[in-house]
Amino acid sequence: MVSEQGAADGLDAPKVKGYLVLTVHLDFLREQLQEGLVGSGKGLLFFTDGAIEITDSHGKMLGSEGLATLVSTHGFPDTEQKMLQLVEKTLLFSNDIRLPDDLTLLAVRFLARP
Repeated sequence: MVSEQGAADGLDAPKVKGYLVLTVHLDFLREQLQEGLVGSGKGLLFFTDGAIEITDSHGKMLGSEGLATLVSTHGFPDTEQKMLQLVEKTLLFSNDIRLPDDLTLLAVRFLARP
């Protein structure tokens, strides 16, 4: 997960046969609230491993920090256009014509503090 401010954190999601279950631990959410990373006008980007296990032509993995850098550099994907640009930037990193793994991105924008 990448916050709009560029902080990256991995969460282990439970696996249910045929489905990906997205969970957010309440303690994690409380911590983010206390640090001011979650609240009105801010956002979180959830992603699958396909977004960070992309490698460049030298075998270097993008990783969570690389994805956070892309978000910081090109803006939080709070519109369809920005989301498509983020997918394009990950593809450009790989220098391939298609992504080697599935890629799921979910952007959440908070309109009011929970």
